[in-house]
Amino acid sequence: MNLRFGDFVRGKCEKQSGIASSPGVSQPGALESKNKNVNRMEWLIVIVLLAILFYFFVMKKHGNLDFWKIAAKNPDSAYQLFKDEDCWLIFEDKSLALNFPPGEWDGPFKLSVPMLGGKIITVYGKVPEYFQSQQRFMRKQSVTITSAQVIKLLITEVANTGASELLNECEKIGMRQIRYQNIGLDSNLPPFDTGYHLRFNPDGKEEALFEILQKDGFVLQAGYQLVLQRAQNRYQQLKQILESHYGVGYPMNVGEIELINYGNEKTIAYLSHTKISGNDVITIRVGNRRFWD
Repeated sequence: MNLRFGDFVRGKCEKQSGIASSPGVSQPGALESKNKNVNRMEWLIVIVLLAILFYFFVMKKHGNLDFWKIAAKNPDSAYQLFKDEDCWLIFEDKSLALNFPPGEWDGPFKLSVPMLGGKIITVYGKVPEYFQSQQRFMRKQSVTITSAQVIKLLITEVANTGASELLNECEKIGMRQIRYQNIGLDSNLPPFDTGYHLRFNPDGKEEALFEILQKDGFVLQAGYQLVLQRAQNRYQQLKQILESHYGVGYPMNVGEIELINYGNEKTIAYLSHTKISGNDVITIRVGNRRFWD
């Protein structure tokens, strides 16, 4: 066996110092390994503490982040959920209640609601019931309803089914019924008995308001409206879908409103585009011809 001079000297020094023969003294490699293990344990403790802090100061304050992303995209539907289910508390002004009902409540959560004029509401969720409420809401929102699907439903069903039947069909494909409010979207309508409002996200994008107007049990008119920041692509998409059913429409302008009219032997329809408060507003309506001729 050949030893280099440095190996011989190192071995001799270690032997003289007692490092190699003393069982109570750790080797340099063992010390380094022990230090590494200590460092790993310290990092694990830090990670666990950060996870606990994240839960109490982020998750308990902001809740299910996926849910709140979807709620921000569908604020009116989320607001309706908070009103309909007892596991949520809503405060629509700055004077928050000091005394909560019994139970543990997470929050506060904040949400801007368009149907309240953009007012920011404060919401609390009751543990654990609101966890399930969030999951149900997210499952409903995950259903993708295409524009082509809705327009086909309108054209084929408006003149052939009753208003309640059309409402059921809309709910079957994933639309969410909300309380009806006559907001006067069409000023030249014939008289009608009642109406229905639903929310959905055409093509998985911006939320739309769907409306059914009932006359003598039949559908007088149905359709939906979108409020967008930029509407040109969506407007052209809807125009192409309508033309695939009706053929070429008849364009016209009414003031600042760009309008295209369509029709066949059973239904009449229009697609409009205008700007309101800096936003692009697209409206599509299909009417039952029996009430319009």
